[in-house]
Amino acid sequence: MKNALTVSIALAAALCVNSPAHAATIVDVHRDGYVEDFNRDQAVPLDGVPDAILDTNALIAGQGEFFDEFNAFRFDDRAIMTFDISPYSGLSLSSATLTGYGTRGDNSGSFDPITGKFYLYGGDGLVGLDDFDSSATFLGDKSFAADPQSFDPKLFELDVTSHLQGLLDDPTAHFAEFRVESDSPSIFINAGETDGTYSVDTRWPGPKLALTFNQVAAVPEPSTLLLLSVGTGLAALLRRKKNKAQEKSS
Repeated sequence: MKNALTVSIALAAALCVNSPAHAATIVDVHRDGYVEDFNRDQAVPLDGVPDAILDTNALIAGQGEFFDEFNAFRFDDRAIMTFDISPYSGLSLSSATLTGYGTRGDNSGSFDPITGKFYLYGGDGLVGLDDFDSSATFLGDKSFAADPQSFDPKLFELDVTSHLQGLLDDPTAHFAEFRVESDSPSIFINAGETDGTYSVDTRWPGPKLALTFNQVAAVPEPSTLLLLSVGTGLAALLRRKKNKAQEKSS
């Protein structure tokens, strides 16, 4: 009986201490779209003032000129992705990764990689004209290449742990907003939501945040709780037997 009690308590304690790390928390994009500065007169430079918000199934980032038999204009597009981080305010991150699917997508005919510049800032969770040039922290570059065989966005991942932690530590920050810019035409990132005019292309996932958190204390699993209850029951049974034996001896 004592051996069973010892084993059950030791096993339960081991499960508490060595419980596996929690799986990543996946946060879907809250709102996404792209903000555009454009000019239909190719002879006139862009003024740097955004003119439109587009909420389609594509997030476009890049600048250059577009022309076909019907249109000709200069453009500067900047992709925006917002995430609700309010449920995680004050928590300590172990890791945070921004993911999505993107490719080079333009009518230039080139398959050479182009660079996307990623920025992070706290915002209101909406895609607005002010997101075009909001003050932001530079996170890093990612390269996007076109597939010469077909339109095939590829997975991209960007470690944002340290910078996102800064927003989680700020009690006034409820949304993390990412902006993607490029000096070349153009990066296509598959959207995670639209305004309803367009359908989300479900062949590729939309933007997501994968978060893991530092464990503050071990939380027993249900199986551990069962072992603890068994151990407690055995301990109570041993105490009763011991008490009865003492009563008889006295």
